[in-house]
Amino acid sequence: MSLKQISKQALSLNGLQRAKLAEMLAISLDTKTLSSIDKSWIQIASDRREELTSEKIKSIEGKKALAQARKKS
Repeated sequence: MSLKQISKQALSLNGLQRAKLAEMLAISLDTKTLSSIDKSWIQIASDRREELTSEKIKSIEGKKALAQARKKS
């Protein structure tokens, strides 16, 4: 499976599933080789997951999120 195919499938997940996937991927990285920017993104992903699981924020479908992002750019 190509990275493009994996990305497409990942983006079709709901917000909570994407947050869990992001956290799983982040945890799998060797943090000794990560830059401070990478470490910041890992923290952001972890924070978002917590916000989703606590229902502090609501998730939106991946396709809808991309459409909204495209409208803003």
